[in-house]
Parts: sequence; structure tokens; C-alpha cells
Amino acid sequence: TVFRLYGEVFGEAALHRFEQRWHWQFLDTPAAKIVPMWSWVAEHEGAIVGFLGAFPTRIKVIDQEFVIYHDCDLIVAPHIRRQGVAKRLVQAYGESASPLLSCMGYAPVNGRIRQHLGYHPAHLIPQALRPLRITGIAQYLLANSRTPRVIRYPPVPWIISASAAGLGTAVSLLNRILLPPRRLTVRVEPVLFAGDEFNHLWATLRRQFPIVVVRDKAFVQWRFIDDPVFTNPVLVARNRD
Repeated sequence: TVFRLYGEVFGEAALHRFEQRWHWQFLDTPAAKIVPMWSWVAEHEGAIVGFLGAFPTRIKVIDQEFVIYHDCDLIVAPHIRRQGVAKRLVQAYGESASPLLSCMGYAPVNGRIRQHLGYHPAHLIPQALRPLRITGIAQYLLANSRTPRVIRYPPVPWIISASAAGLGTAVSLLNRILLPPRRLTVRVEPVLFAGDEFNHLWATLRRQFPIVVVRDKAFVQWRFIDDPVFTNPVLVARNRD
């Protein structure tokens, strides 16, 4: 029933990924060996019209580790939206999941729901953004149906593409000037298995982050390497000696 609702809301392609990742996301996490997964459903007239899942994860706060439930996959049937179903699902999660909650608004809708329930931002994670392929971004915008038609008529697309190519070249040259030179004592390489060295790295760095998900070898293996759908390259930097 939940799978059928997921497909109705997000489409068949997303449903296929959801089915493939279900066991991995909810039952194979390192914290699932400590506590089971939780989920909540909303029922209306005998039918499931809403779902909210939560997978257990380990988090470090100062020097202590806790297991919390991280909410995900908030779904509400289209015909019953704007009637408070999502709000009640999030509220049920907040009341029963854990006294220590991970309240991260990945989407504007989730953020608005939590604000209505009295949550407020406690810590914002700083992010830095740099476009890697400016020409690719320009091509995407020109092909996007939401782009105003006026900029899709010649010669505007040619001008935009040429400008993006020139800007991309300028950014590459600027990076070569501003970025520090690479140290020859370090090599970067991909890994296909998380070994004990990840535990050592976590033990070395854990004190530098007051609040962070536990990132030992079990987490790296599960989150990035064992993902059944998406390919997540894991790169490590090693001393050559």
C-alpha cells in the first residue's frame, strides 16, 4: 500500500528506486542493529493516504553518541493535501521517535510544516557552491521548459552558450592562479571497501565536530558503497610514505 502511494505521488521511476532501496535504507543501517526502524501512516476512510518513514542513525553530540530516528519520505496522497495530513505525520514523529530529534528541512514544505509546529533553526551548515560546468548549466537552462521562451529563440541561445563557454574558460584559468599547488606527498584514489582506516580517521577527527553523524567504517560502507541504486564514489587522500 505504501509503495502504491509512493508511485502515485512521485512516479514509477522513483517508485522503482524506492523499492530497491527500502531494505538498505531502513533495515541495513549500522544503527538498525541497535534499534528497529519506525514509520507512521495516515488513514482516511480505510485507505492509506500518508506515510512518513524514519531510519535509525548514530549521532555524536560533544563526546556522547546517541541513536536517533532520521525522518524521510514524507508522502501525502494528492486528493487529500492541504488538510493537515503532513503536519499530523510530522507531529507524530516528533512526539514518539526520540527525545533527541534530527529536524532537518530538506525541502521548503518540510520546513514550513516544522515552523508551524514550533521548531526553529538551531544550526545552519555553511555551504560553498562552485559550478563545475558552466556550459552544461547554460544548456540545461536553455532546454528547460520553465525558461522564458524569449531566450530560446536565436540568436539568444548562441549568445548565452558562447558567453558560458568564455566564462567557463575564465573560471578555469582563475582557479589555476588562486588554488594552492598540490602537494606531491599526497595521492588521491578511489576505494571500493571501507576498512579499519576509516575508524582511525573518525577517531582522529571526531572531536573537531560538536554535532555530527558518526562516520566510521560501518557508516561509510553502508551509506556510500553499499547503496543498491546510486553510485557514490568514495575518494581517499593518502600520504605517499
